[in-house]
Amino acid sequence: MSLDEIISIVIARHSANDPATPDQLQEFEKRAGYVLPDDMRRFYLNCNGAALFESDTSEPLVLLRVDEFERARIAIFGDDDDTRGSPSCYVFCDRGDGDYFGIDLSASDTTLMNRPVYDIWHEAYPDMEYCGIVAWSFHEFLEIVLSCNPEDGFILPTLNS
Repeated sequence: MSLDEIISIVIARHSANDPATPDQLQEFEKRAGYVLPDDMRRFYLNCNGAALFESDTSEPLVLLRVDEFERARIAIFGDDDDTRGSPSCYVFCDRGDGDYFGIDLSASDTTLMNRPVYDIWHEAYPDMEYCGIVAWSFHEFLEIVLSCNPEDGFILPTLNS
């Protein structure tokens, strides 16, 4: 599925926020010291986060607004200490159970297929090998999530195990 198709589905079938502005994306990048990958940038310029699969029977999977992105170590531990994980790993998706999906922004290349998405959970983080890669890009992550059954709790298989 193309990224444009994914964006259309999120806007039409889920609770999408209004688009982020280029200034909002630049503010995050300046604060973080990392550039967002192209696929993430394109998505957020169309909708600044969204509640996916919002219903009465399950917690939605929440794609955070760009101003809500934070280092995974802060989201998990409340501490911005280098012993608590990489400064380049940011959470962008709240699973609704205190755990997250996060992306490593350290790669210097900003093309579409280059930033792994991790399952960031309290019991494993900051051991990124144990957390596991669930997608090789933000685009791929969205494609996988949109094919999920929300009743299963968004437990995605890891690709590097």
